[in-house]
Amino acid sequence: MEYVIGFIAGLVVGAVIFYIINRMNRKQVVDAFSTLSLEALEKNSDAFLKLANETL
Repeated sequence: MEYVIGFIAGLVVGAVIFYIINRMNRKQVVDAFSTLSLEALEKNSDAFLKLANETL
């Protein structure tokens, strides 16, 4: 019986640690994607304005 309680406690602790690490990684991915999309938008806008100025 003691082994079962220890096993269940280990599962709960492992699940909590997994949840915390997963949340931290998700935030890092969201931040990285936001940064990359902002950079792409800025480059695209600059290229568009440059092309528009050359055309006009």
